Amino acid sequence: MITKNRLIVIFAALIVILQFSGFPSKYEDFFTIVLGVIVVLLSALLAKKSRIQYGDKEIVTEVYAQKKPKYPEFPVEEESNDPYTDIEAIKRESEKQRS
Repeated sequence: MITKNRLIVIFAALIVILQFSGFPSKYEDFFTIVLGVIVVLLSALLAKKSRIQYGDKEIVTEVYAQKKPKYPEFPVEEESNDPYTDIEAIKRESEKQRS
């Protein structure tokens, strides 16, 4: 289905194309006026529809801002008992294997 927005774009494109179509001046003026009036009417209908939907109230969107970072700039390392992520444990294991 063709929406009103799409019709406005199509008619506006026709107005532009009409200038280069080679029609006689009288026909070109007539079609330009007719298409221009159609574009204006469709635009007015869309504006009226949006006023009915939203009324004259201001549309406000909520914005959330975080004042401080969620994580500190230099995170504090917690002690880990996991041998695969604990660098010191890995070093100790490699030292044991060498000796």
